[in-house]
Amino acid sequence: MLRNGLLLLVAIATACPCAGASFDCTLAKSDGERAVCNDLLLSKLDEDLAVAYRHALKLGIGVKQLNASQRAWLEVRDVCAASNSLGNCRSLDLMYRQRLRNVLASILAARSKATEDEKSARSQFFARIEGVWVTSYFRQGNVVWWEGHGGNAPDKKSYYLFGPRELQIEADAPSELPRKRARLAYGRFQKTSDDEAIIEFIRASGSTSELGPVISTKRLRRSADGRSLTLLDDSDSAKPPVEQLFNLADRKFAEDLLESVYRSPDEAFEFKVPRLFIQCHRSTGRNLGHSWEAWEPDECTDQAPLCGDEQDSLHTEVCFSIPRKELDDPLGYSGATMYVAEVTDHAEAVHCLAGKPNWVSIDAKPVSPGISQSAQFTSGDNWPGGGVDHSIIRAIHGEKCYEIGRSLGFAAGGYEYSISTNFYSLDKPWIEGQLDKAISSLRFLK
Repeated sequence: MLRNGLLLLVAIATACPCAGASFDCTLAKSDGERAVCNDLLLSKLDEDLAVAYRHALKLGIGVKQLNASQRAWLEVRDVCAASNSLGNCRSLDLMYRQRLRNVLASILAARSKATEDEKSARSQFFARIEGVWVTSYFRQGNVVWWEGHGGNAPDKKSYYLFGPRELQIEADAPSELPRKRARLAYGRFQKTSDDEAIIEFIRASGSTSELGPVISTKRLRRSADGRSLTLLDDSDSAKPPVEQLFNLADRKFAEDLLESVYRSPDEAFEFKVPRLFIQCHRSTGRNLGHSWEAWEPDECTDQAPLCGDEQDSLHTEVCFSIPRKELDDPLGYSGATMYVAEVTDHAEAVHCLAGKPNWVSIDAKPVSPGISQSAQFTSGDNWPGGGVDHSIIRAIHGEKCYEIGRSLGFAAGGYEYSISTNFYSLDKPWIEGQLDKAISSLRFLK
């Protein structure tokens, strides 16, 4: 939203208690803006509305009509805020919630227009080329060169990671891990064959949901043997296009680039961690003389524990989360984690594998070859405005009882439960797949 009309500038206000507002509270002028800046709930609702509004604009949903309705809504909001009796036009928080429902409903309607066939084609194409590719050279007609090196092949290389949502470009350092150079999100997509597609590449400024201007539209072609890629301008010009050629990286190197290995401090277990994960850390909070332990950053915590419930005879040894910036639609996302913990009061196998009374036992094959004695459960919790789903494994190793968990939290914020879960469901399969991949790689070492 733009200030005084569309409030789209997101800033952190340091001079008021409502850092979550979508605009700078030090510049607040209208009664409505001042009301938002003086109320934490309104501040959060305003921020949620700004996120939803950006999505609507990005999808091109009746921009003129959307802008006009937003201006009209802001005028009514300011009139209500200036009134001594808000009962005549309902409370501001209800106004914000209703506006969020309307904007989010229009987004969902627009997204549903994309056919399942189009989604499937896009997913299948990127699955075919997903992995790490090395820039080989550039070519235009009979002229060949290397970027920044002319006709001489460079000692160092650039690596291109074509993921399901974006392209990551990293520079090579022979004795170190590659450092990230750039991220390009995929925009419009048109599949022309099983091995070729026209793709719009967009600069990703911090996250795939905050996209900048279109960089270029390219035609991406995969060789029949799957060992090389060609990226060229999608142009009807008679002039030969500039082609960028890639070779598939060494498989072992690609695996090392995409994931690392976490080993517990006592060297009891290890598992593979996708490099997009962030590790959660304990922190201590204080309020009104009370202190509590929490987890940081925000994606590691919710109203219900996401890194294991340590108030229930549990000691979490490690917890990882998926950052919000990796999601296509983060509106309904609160956090998603996988954790490994020791159950401190149930070392006996019968008690360990029984789980908790409120858990639902599921009959499933062992999640990892490295775990023999195990049992699997599901549980969940819901509250007004959100909830969390847990998938839990209890395992015996040596004389210890371990809990390996996957927790997915969603937050409805100022909008309806059904709308928030619809947004959440768009990313849920991918989130579960990333977390399950890490869990399935866990193995005990001693």
